[in-house]
Amino acid sequence: MDGSLLLIGIVPALLCVYFLPTYLAYQHTHPKRRWILALNLFGGATFVGWLACFIWAATYHRPGLD
Repeated sequence: MDGSLLLIGIVPALLCVYFLPTYLAYQHTHPKRRWILALNLFGGATFVGWLACFIWAATYHRPGLD
């Protein structure tokens, strides 16, 4: 198998996982979604930064949706 074909499949999948916290924040209309995006962009490369973004985005619940 050609290495470029493998790269074409892996890079988009890794980008989807990398930006998962940002996606969650925008889907839930998190009030701090721009800050989550910024932290995800600049601090998400470390596991701690990515995990902080993920927890921050995943724990928000809009009022009235319980």
